[in-house]
Amino acid sequence: MSTTRADERTPLLDDDGGGGGGGRSNGEPSQETTLSTLPSPSASKSTTRQVAPDLLRGVLMILMALDHTSVSLGAYPHGTGTHSEEASVPVTQWSAPLPFAMRSSTHMVAPGFSLLMGMGIAYFIESRSRQGWTVTRQLRHIAVRTLAILLVNYASVGVSMATWTGKFLVVPNIILVALALDYLFVGVLYVLHVAYVEPWLKRTFSRRQGRCEADEDDESAVASLGEGSSSTLVTVAVDAFLVLLAGVTLSANILTSAHHGVCPATQGHAHDHISAATSDAPTIWLLAGGHTFQAAAAASSSRPSSPPEVCQHPGKLLYNFLFQQVTCLDQGILSGFPPVGWLSFVIFGVAYGRWLLASRKRNISAQSINASLAVVFALLFVSTRLGQWGNTSTHCLSTPDQLAQKAGSNPYLASWRSFAYIVKYPPDAAFAFATLAGNFILLALFDVALSTGPSLIKKSLQNPSNILLAYGVQPLFFYGAHFWVLMTVQAILLYSGLAKRNAEGRPEVGLGWVFLAGYATVLGVMWPLCVAFGRFKRRQGGDSVWKFL
Repeated sequence: MSTTRADERTPLLDDDGGGGGGGRSNGEPSQETTLSTLPSPSASKSTTRQVAPDLLRGVLMILMALDHTSVSLGAYPHGTGTHSEEASVPVTQWSAPLPFAMRSSTHMVAPGFSLLMGMGIAYFIESRSRQGWTVTRQLRHIAVRTLAILLVNYASVGVSMATWTGKFLVVPNIILVALALDYLFVGVLYVLHVAYVEPWLKRTFSRRQGRCEADEDDESAVASLGEGSSSTLVTVAVDAFLVLLAGVTLSANILTSAHHGVCPATQGHAHDHISAATSDAPTIWLLAGGHTFQAAAAASSSRPSSPPEVCQHPGKLLYNFLFQQVTCLDQGILSGFPPVGWLSFVIFGVAYGRWLLASRKRNISAQSINASLAVVFALLFVSTRLGQWGNTSTHCLSTPDQLAQKAGSNPYLASWRSFAYIVKYPPDAAFAFATLAGNFILLALFDVALSTGPSLIKKSLQNPSNILLAYGVQPLFFYGAHFWVLMTVQAILLYSGLAKRNAEGRPEVGLGWVFLAGYATVLGVMWPLCVAFGRFKRRQGGDSVWKFL
């Protein structure tokens, strides 16, 4: 039987494959969340792409645009706590209920991106290994995709940051730089693990059990171990190690935070505590961010926002870049998302992808896996509230809700906003559990709709032109392009007088019809753009650089 050469357009999943959420046969170029065997011209069944992860990405894009539009137009004081969502920073006042709920919903975005990126690594390497890609080719693919992510970041975030700060930034990091580095790190290690480490472990355990007497270079003997108990044991051990490693890297966020996530009793109000990142420097609401960054932007002040001993010491600067937020404009660095801070989500995503792949052989539905993980993470989050563990806001809640409590009461149970408050910079365990629970709930719901829902809903969700798939299949393109749309909308509103600048020079429209119109415009423009870009990609060659977007 003849086979075709696998390239960047080769679909990754057969229509009976796992991964959850049904499939569609629309010719869409594959992303790294699907799986297939090597296609054959004589194959009777069509290759498909799993829909649920794309639908989730589409939801995440909508939430991301909500967050960025609220920042660029000044819809409300950004953050669930009006001063900060940072570790070890006191919270003295909540945002109003609607802004609090809006901001909280957008917390799912970065963890969802990271989770699906890790899942994609597992799917991609499994697929391309089956198709005969060499280790070198897989590593080259990962390197090129990393560069593509960084280029999109510079073309979008870099431009908008330069507009606000008046400086070209070498490291304009509002999540994409962190994700690119995490993708490169995890991707390279996992390629090497799948190619060398895991096969060696299976051979070693098999010999010890007396199940294989063949020489270690006997590939046919190694292949025969796939269903053996040694192979299963190694697979389970690797999965457990990945989960443990994700937990360790998540714990590092707490251990490396100021005071290990505890607010000392001597600290005063939040506005007195905000670190050197806020003192002696005006606030710049970066269009790209979804977070308030403090920068020494005034012409009269050249003092960097991070302490000079950090910005001027290469070792300390690297450490803070990896683990904390850094604002060193003189060094061209403005980083709100430390790569190590988000590494745990990518690593867990690899484990999640492995579970989905294994579930195909065991007739376990992705719906069951997603629903189970949603319940587990929801319970873990509740335990962080009741047991007051896994938080980097310990002794930090001092809002009127807490002041009305009796001494010694659990501050997280003072109100619904106290219960829902989580720290994002860097993400603590409570943040990880809450946001992963939300992502897995959505994945499970999409699975249910695609597997047991009415045919009309199934067809609608699988239509490649529906808004969720249009955004979700082109996530990197959406990310880069929506900044330019946002800047255009902001300029139009300011020029027309519909948006006014406040005393600090930022647009401020509030949560009225102007904000809603601006948000709807961003989504409305991006919808046909994403559909058109998808069609453009399908016309490109298999090794086209456009495939990486």
